[in-house]
This record gives sequence, C-alpha cells and structure tokens, in this order.
Amino acid sequence: MITPKQYAQSLYESFQENKGQEKQIVNNFIKILIKNKDFKLISKIEKELEKIIDKKENRLRVKIFSAQKLDKDIFEKIKLQIAKTLEKKKIIAENRVDKEILGGVIIKYEDRVADGSLRSNLIRLRKKILS
Repeated sequence: MITPKQYAQSLYESFQENKGQEKQIVNNFIKILIKNKDFKLISKIEKELEKIIDKKENRLRVKIFSAQKLDKDIFEKIKLQIAKTLEKKKIIAENRVDKEILGGVIIKYEDRVADGSLRSNLIRLRKKILS
C-alpha cells in the first residue's frame, strides 16, 4: 500500500522534473489513484504535499488564537517575530478567536504550542499558590 506521504513525494518530484507539464502530471496522478483505489486519500495527499512544499520553501503554517480578532498591525508583528525566532522565510498565519483565552495569544504550529494566554498564566499562578 502506498501512503499519502509517498504519493505526495512522488507528485512533488514529478512536478520538479517536468516543469510546464503540470496538467498532464495531475491527470496521470488521478488515473493512478483511481486505478489503485486510493482516490479517497486525496485530501491527505494534498496535506502531505503542502508540508513538502512548505519545507522546501522554508515556510511555516501557524494558527494564532486570541480572545478577539487581532489588529492587523499586531498580527503582522507577531508573524514577523515568529519568522525571526524560528528562522523561517515566510509565515502563513491565521487568527482564530477563542473567548476562553481571556487575553494574550496561543500560537500553534506543526506539533508545538506556545501558550502565552492570560488564562494559562492564571492557572499556573493558582497552582503555584496552592502548592
């Protein structure tokens, strides 16, 4: 069985080796998926392909959670700081609102979480006081 990651890597390599033939590559790729009865994996393959391209282009996809929608300038400053701290060329970020945060932000990327929320800080402070 071919994994979504293997399909994505093959597709990426095909694009790199055959510039200008993207339409034909995609058509052939879809035929292979159908033949192998793996078309149901298309969304997983797409995510894996996205990861490969992000890595090659030194990009990082980030979710920034805040109690309210962030001001555009603050959002851009956070993105710049993330890029600088993690040494990434480009940050692709989205701001998601989570009222339970109370204040501050939570930044999620890859399998990591940077929690600078007021709620988490209050919970940590409470634990320190009670211990």
